[in-house]
Amino acid sequence: MNVPFDKLARLRQLWTAGLSALDCGLELGLVGEPAEIREAVLEAIEAGTRRPLEDRKAAKQKREKDKAEKEELAGFGVSFDGVTGDLEGDDEIPVEQRRTVLQLTSKTCAWPVGDPKLPGFFFCGGETHNEECYCKRHCWAAYRSLSRRKSA
Repeated sequence: MNVPFDKLARLRQLWTAGLSALDCGLELGLVGEPAEIREAVLEAIEAGTRRPLEDRKAAKQKREKDKAEKEELAGFGVSFDGVTGDLEGDDEIPVEQRRTVLQLTSKTCAWPVGDPKLPGFFFCGGETHNEECYCKRHCWAAYRSLSRRKSA
């Protein structure tokens, strides 16, 4: 089953409006099993919606930048202690950098260290990285991929 060429423009309109693949197919008058309709619509959308070259180049540049940053952050060698979930080395955070919840701002790392029920609990307080809520080291730990989690 194929989507007729004269209906591709309407298909793009329906798809960008948020309709599901099956709903798009039914709206266009395609007849068949729901799975066949979905498959035909998705194939037509994939074939007819290739991004412009400029967008592909920008996406490639972003991937390369992200890869370089991951390689830079990989040097942290972060590991968890397995009991409290704290990162090893968090106890070495300078006292003047540490923050309480009332001292946190959008520019300070909000990574919690220790047990909130015990004295000595604090937040990292380091400078945030790329407008995230954590510093570089804690961003690396918080947003690492599943494969890195399993190997840690």
